Amino acid sequence: MANDTVTSNQATTVIANPISGNDRIDVLLESADFRWNYPQPLKTPVEVTYSFMTAAPTYAEAEDKKGFTPFNDAQKTATKDILAQISAQFDVTFKEVADSAGSYGQIRFGNNDQGETSAGYASYPDPSGNPAGGDLYINNQDPANLEGITPGTNAYATLVHEIGHTLGLKHPGNYNAGEAASTAPGNFLAKDEDSEANTIMSYVKTPQQLERDFFGKYDILALDYLYGARSFKTGGDIYSFGNSAGVLLQIINDDGGIDTIDASSATVAATIDLRDSGSSSIGTLADGAAAQDNLTIAFGDIIENAIGSALGDTITGNSSANSITGGAGNDTLDGGDGIDSAVFQGTKSAYTISPQGAGWTIADGTSGRDGTDALAKIERLKFSDFSVALDVGATSNAGIAAKILGAVFGKSEVANKQYAGIGLKYLDSGTSYADLMKLALDVKLGSGFKTSDEVTLLYNNLVGMTPSAADIAYWEGTVASNQFTQTTLAMMAADHALNTDNIQLAGLAATGLEYIPA
Repeated sequence: MANDTVTSNQATTVIANPISGNDRIDVLLESADFRWNYPQPLKTPVEVTYSFMTAAPTYAEAEDKKGFTPFNDAQKTATKDILAQISAQFDVTFKEVADSAGSYGQIRFGNNDQGETSAGYASYPDPSGNPAGGDLYINNQDPANLEGITPGTNAYATLVHEIGHTLGLKHPGNYNAGEAASTAPGNFLAKDEDSEANTIMSYVKTPQQLERDFFGKYDILALDYLYGARSFKTGGDIYSFGNSAGVLLQIINDDGGIDTIDASSATVAATIDLRDSGSSSIGTLADGAAAQDNLTIAFGDIIENAIGSALGDTITGNSSANSITGGAGNDTLDGGDGIDSAVFQGTKSAYTISPQGAGWTIADGTSGRDGTDALAKIERLKFSDFSVALDVGATSNAGIAAKILGAVFGKSEVANKQYAGIGLKYLDSGTSYADLMKLALDVKLGSGFKTSDEVTLLYNNLVGMTPSAADIAYWEGTVASNQFTQTTLAMMAADHALNTDNIQLAGLAATGLEYIPA
């Protein structure tokens, strides 16, 4: 790993040696054979031994032996911590063994004198059996490499980077410490992506010069490709980040559960992006300035919920049903796809809900509590007493629930918060309009009801009168001839202007449908 900052000149990503079919993986691989489970198939679980050199290897080159010293306790502790994190997330099990001239681990750790050329270097696994494959050396000429090796320091990031080499990962760009750029064709990442923000194997620092505490999102793809991934963080995890999170680059690698990013303890405004591989900004630098893009989510991982700080945050949801709590401050909340909720502390009566273009403005009348938030693609508002559904369009869930309530139970029942909550629970869980209508009819009229009873019910609720015998006979005929089913007949009535006018659907679109979650 280089001591100096490097700037990439690679205009576009180039893949001269296709390997996986994914450019973000291939730019980190010299060969699919440089892995400890070779020649077994990719993703085969493997045990890898490691040891801490007690002396320079007899097979080592002169430059490797120069100024050799063993790893100290601080280095060993950091190394074991990194290996444990790797083993927890990938199908690689590490086993420490004793180190001697004739017996040693597949991966070996030591220090040497690299001058000012690099902070460290390491070799790939060598399928030909070269014993130097997997050897890792840290530059002992810089005292910072030897003590205080904690996440967020260059020494810790260097160890992760070099361990990446010992597992088969290369630099994403056309560079190597102390060497000229290669003239041979290779797999190289475009400069717009070549950054430690994406991969710890990069030489390109982020604008704020932050260090990674583990592999980045591209590295995780590559390690999964080589070794396979273990199930990791499968419960409902809460990832809490305060000001201290701002001094390093972190990644969330999470395989399941209903999870939350919580920035409530930060004293600077947060930007939280829940989208696939999204970047968030939470916490402060050492000088108190706000951190930028210091947290990422691994590819394919889903984090459902977010809690902001007490300032004006920007929170973006994903395609899941997100629960977003902006907290104090004037927040900007975008739910993205899915049925998303914005959560507020007070009772509904304390807030002013106003349509604003394609979104909404929610203003808290209590000073210092929730502020005034701008919402886009948020379908639900959750207050301390009840909730409000904003998706009251004719074909949206709240609009469908309101139409069914009006047609089957009567227009007054649209204000029945419990009924509305039951309907929304079914619709938000994927129940179709038709299936919920059938359920509502069965509840109201009893299973196996007569079409005549249904027609009478719909007439009373839509036009406020009992149908004539001729009207009943007519609609019975449409069901008997399969023009309608009992369900589609009720849906036709629910969609009719008589019903939508009765329940004031257009007005609900400006205020929302109040409900109590079932």
